[in-house]
Amino acid sequence: MKPNPERVIRKKLLRFVSGKMSLREFNRWFIPATWDIEHAPIALREFVYGVKAGLDEYDNNYLTQDELRQDLSGLLSSYWIGPKKKLPNSSARNFTQEIASSLRPAYRPLRSGTQAVPERPLAACV
Repeated sequence: MKPNPERVIRKKLLRFVSGKMSLREFNRWFIPATWDIEHAPIALREFVYGVKAGLDEYDNNYLTQDELRQDLSGLLSSYWIGPKKKLPNSSARNFTQEIASSLRPAYRPLRSGTQAVPERPLAACV
């Protein structure tokens, strides 16, 4: 049976975070192991991208090695539960369309020989 790639990555990451593996050793293993991650399940990709982001921050001197270990240890205790869903009325355009489609005319439709009569007082239409 093939080992679970996420489990293998988490084990190696735990070794690095706990100080049992050097950053150099971890990097030498991690880069080739995650080279073709684009075809993996999205949960695994998000996890790997989180690790890569931490490594990039370290490489760009935004984090010390101790801060990197601390940040990556947070990833070990996290699990991805799914993508953020866009709410149906999250944009101003959708909101405007929703409101416009729900408005009723302020006057009842005309029947032949009658005058238009407001359904509610005009002050309530504002």
